[in-house]
Amino acid sequence: MVMLVIGRGWTGLKVGAELYRRGIAHQFCSHTEARELIGAYYARPHYCGVINCAGVVGRPTVDWCEDHKAETIIGNAVFPVEIADLCQRHGLHLTHFSSGCIYQGGPWSEADPPNFDGSVYSASKLASDQALKDLALVLRIRMPFDGTDSPKSLLTKLRKYGASAKLIDSVNSLSDLDEMVSIGVSLALDKTIGIYNMVNEGGISTREIVEMMGLRDVAWFTDEEFKAVTKAPRSICTLTSRIKTRPVREALAKAIRNG
Repeated sequence: MVMLVIGRGWTGLKVGAELYRRGIAHQFCSHTEARELIGAYYARPHYCGVINCAGVVGRPTVDWCEDHKAETIIGNAVFPVEIADLCQRHGLHLTHFSSGCIYQGGPWSEADPPNFDGSVYSASKLASDQALKDLALVLRIRMPFDGTDSPKSLLTKLRKYGASAKLIDSVNSLSDLDEMVSIGVSLALDKTIGIYNMVNEGGISTREIVEMMGLRDVAWFTDEEFKAVTKAPRSICTLTSRIKTRPVREALAKAIRNG
């Protein structure tokens, strides 16, 4: 039996590494290959489940999505629903890595309905989140980080922008991606259905993270300055989780030491 992993990006490779660590065979595929593979006759006995790590995040920032609406909506809303439908038809469990950027304020639990669709990115994630909640395991990741220099890690982004530009201060929930992938794979193997906020316990401000990292001479946006240089509002929120996770400061301290 093989676990099909859609997407070979930062999250997908971590999922593959976790499956390998557990001795579980897995196969990577792109989003364009996924429809054919899941729909194939041999898929039913061949695959033990599907983990979707593919999605559109926007580069260098989420504002990219404002200028690429169709690509964002297809990647984050249409594609996951299509995959969920295929998995339902062929009796395959689906795990979908989603986003917690569909809230404002908080703290909010999984039982609280999303309240933020102020950007194309957030609106697209909200659509698939709600469509899949009764069909799949939906894992909401929020501002992920790890102890590497990955360009997608929050810590790498803060080092980059703190050295060359300005930062905006806000209090948010964060996700230690290694920890959340490990928990998520366990939930996937148990064929769990439903929504999980995959965040570390507690919220933390950007200023405190910068202080923990020892960054010096960082410049800060005012709220008005930040609005003037961005195309869409940002989700600023704290979430609670129905799973036990490490406190966010503990997880950050370890990642910073290892970075």
